Amino acid sequence: MDSRTLFLAACRRAPVPRPPVWLMRQVGRYMPRYQELRRRVSFAELLARADLAAESSLYVLDDFDPDGVIVFSDILTVLEALGASVAYEPALTVRADLDRLAPAPDEAHLAPCHEALAALAGALEKRKALIGFAGAPFTLFRYLAGNPEDARATMLRDPRGSERAIDTIARAVAFHLRRQAEAGADVLQIFDSHAGELSPRQYEHFALAPLLNVVKDLRGLGRPIIVFNRGRHHLDFKDRLPDCVLSVDWTVPLERIDAPAALAVQGNLDPAFLRAGPEKTRMETEAMLLGAGRFGGFIANLGHGVLPRTPMESVQAFVAAVKGFSWGGA
Repeated sequence: MDSRTLFLAACRRAPVPRPPVWLMRQVGRYMPRYQELRRRVSFAELLARADLAAESSLYVLDDFDPDGVIVFSDILTVLEALGASVAYEPALTVRADLDRLAPAPDEAHLAPCHEALAALAGALEKRKALIGFAGAPFTLFRYLAGNPEDARATMLRDPRGSERAIDTIARAVAFHLRRQAEAGADVLQIFDSHAGELSPRQYEHFALAPLLNVVKDLRGLGRPIIVFNRGRHHLDFKDRLPDCVLSVDWTVPLERIDAPAALAVQGNLDPAFLRAGPEKTRMETEAMLLGAGRFGGFIANLGHGVLPRTPMESVQAFVAAVKGFSWGGA
């Protein structure tokens, strides 16, 4: 079973001989080749150039050979496309008037990602699962509002204005993901990285509802959708996210997720473990996998992105441990 077939089968809870594997933020500052590239171009320029985004996305093939390749991009491109001012260096700053977001995204800001995906689809020739992604509506709203407290206060002080802004963002996210699928993405991941900052009631109204609108818009594409959330809100509402792969962080014990046979799950090794070296990484990865066979489908990943200063050997050990694991079956 080739990597792409393996990955898609796991997403759809079909029998597989081993879990597929990739890593969130698998191209980044811990990689010497990426560091060399960043000495030549700024982060903003890297995002704006489809050729460099595609080139850097493929670095992982030589170094680790995972089953999935995710396009190099950033979730904040959607906010730029809606008129926000985003600066990545020397520190991340996002500025926008919530009442003056553009009603529809300017595709010129999103096109480099779509063009990079098309180039990657040609280069990979369906040998690997090609992953597109976007930030979830609430998480992007959170960047516009400021810190967590400011975001929650804004939603309480001006719920209707917050709803309008989040709905505008949701339409732009759906548009961006649809274009990524059309460009060749096999799988779409939605990062709701800040939804865990909300109370369950706020999550249901301001995060889950717009997320469901995005998922509904993408249903007809036939692409698996992975939803990543810090914390366990999406697990508590999993019945409203049918057929989505639920990606969990390292704080969620896999053995405490109920109704596992009906779920496809992605996760969830603590990325800090990789800093302990390759042997510790291998041991922790195998322990994670031993508890993952209870799910209808499982994709091995970290519980968040690869951290800076992570040894390359640890990433290699993580991928190798998964690829050497066997559940039997197809």
